[in-house]
Amino acid sequence: MKLTGFTLIELIIVIGIMSILTWQGLANYGDFIKKQVVQEEGKDFVSILRKAQSDANTGYKPSTTCGASDSLVGYRVVGTVSANTYQISAVCSDGVETVQNNYILDARVALSSNFDLTFLSPYGNSNGSYTICIAHAQDSSIENSVISVTAGGGIELAAAACPY
Repeated sequence: MKLTGFTLIELIIVIGIMSILTWQGLANYGDFIKKQVVQEEGKDFVSILRKAQSDANTGYKPSTTCGASDSLVGYRVVGTVSANTYQISAVCSDGVETVQNNYILDARVALSSNFDLTFLSPYGNSNGSYTICIAHAQDSSIENSVISVTAGGGIELAAAACPY
C-alpha cells in the first residue's frame, strides 16, 4: 500500500508563497486607503467650491449678511495651510464679510499652499486662476488631488502631482 501526501518541503514552500502574497496585498490595501482619503477630500472640496460658486451665481444673500440696500459681491474661499482649514464667507458691497462655514481637512491630508479666491456675483466667475493641491500628509508617493479654478469659473479635479 502506497501512502500519498505532501512533504514538509512542499508545505513550507506553499506557506511561504501565501505569506508573500498576503504581505503584498496588505501593503497595496494601505496605499489604496491613503489614495481614497485624498480623493474623497478633493471631491468634498470641489463640491463645496461649486456650492459657493452657485450661491454667487444666483446672488443668494444670507439674511444675516447683507443689508437690504447692499448687494452681494460674491463668496470668498480662504484656505490656510498651518491650520489645515478653509472657510467660506459671503461678501457684501458695503465691505461686510460674514463667515458661512469653516471646514477642517482630515488629519491624514494637507493643503500644500494658502489660497484666497472669490466667486463673484452674478456670474460665478473667479477673481483669478488658482491651483489648489490636497496631498497625503505622511506619504508623498500617494497621488494628490489637484483642483484648478479658472478665472471664468471652471472648476476641475484631477489626480496628479502638485505643480509646486
